[in-house]
Amino acid sequence: MRTRLLRPGFFENEELAALEPHARLLFAGLWLMADREGRLKDRPDVIRSTLFAFEPHVDVATMLQALHKRGFIRRYRGTNRVKCVQIKNFAAHQYPHYREPVTKLPAPRKSPRLSLGPSPGPSPRPSPLDTDTDTDTYKIKPAAPVHSPPFKIYAAIASQILAATADLDLDPGAVAEEFKRACAKRALPYDATIVQKALDAATFARMRRHA
Repeated sequence: MRTRLLRPGFFENEELAALEPHARLLFAGLWLMADREGRLKDRPDVIRSTLFAFEPHVDVATMLQALHKRGFIRRYRGTNRVKCVQIKNFAAHQYPHYREPVTKLPAPRKSPRLSLGPSPGPSPRPSPLDTDTDTDTYKIKPAAPVHSPPFKIYAAIASQILAATADLDLDPGAVAEEFKRACAKRALPYDATIVQKALDAATFARMRRHA
């Protein structure tokens, strides 16, 4: 498992608070088991033995479905027919270490990367859930594509932020807030996925310079 961030919003979310305590604890535990894209295999027995080793009575399968129905996760079958879980908005709240390996699990089909950037112009509001007859689950309808500024702009901001610090072990939350302020100052959309890639590239470049 990996170390992840736990934000105050976890305890302030009314939808999450409506679930039983073990389901809320399961949701936080999934962050620790997920890879850098917020994905893990949908194996209730393995998840239970990892997160609730001393509580064999916990029904993880039922709680996973409850989290799925509430929109906190998405259960799906990948292109290789492997059952997977995608934690929604994972990239917006977690900042994986740059050394974490690339995910080997497929993304949900017809599911765009999670983004905090604005959509280019008005578009019809999609229904939040759409039946997926091929995977016997639900999927989010794709949103309109987001046209982001050139990546080099974000890379330059990442380099400036890292250059202003003395340590390689940075506080992810502080870096994110600094990046948001820099984007706001330049009237740039804050896209968590692009920002993470820019920080990864800048961190790698910085480590090579210090090697």
